[in-house]
Amino acid sequence: LQADLRELKLSVATFGTKFDVVLVDPPWEEYARRAPGIDVPSWPWQDIMKLEIEAIVDVPSFVFLWCGSAEGLDAGRHCLKKWGFRRCEDICWIKTNAQAARKVAARQDAHAVLQHTKVVTHAV
Repeated sequence: LQADLRELKLSVATFGTKFDVVLVDPPWEEYARRAPGIDVPSWPWQDIMKLEIEAIVDVPSFVFLWCGSAEGLDAGRHCLKKWGFRRCEDICWIKTNAQAARKVAARQDAHAVLQHTKVVTHAV
């Protein structure tokens, strides 16, 4: 499927089935702020929340939502609630990239003892 999900109505008729597992990996605004220089159009959380995930999932089902960190955690929880799910686990992926260390260091507090970024998926 190649479509603008902001325009496509998510429904069983669209896909011909309901899903037991859905992965939502949106182009969120937080990523655009954390990766300067990468020109990827981002979606505000309001657009992500408007996705009608509840229309295409079976009962029972799971939604995995990449939501980053910072404000993404709360926004992700609001999305899950709107779609009829609840958070049951945070899966943390701590990214490391030796080549990007200088770029990351330039954006972080020089006086901090520990620096890390986590990208969190909510498994519901």
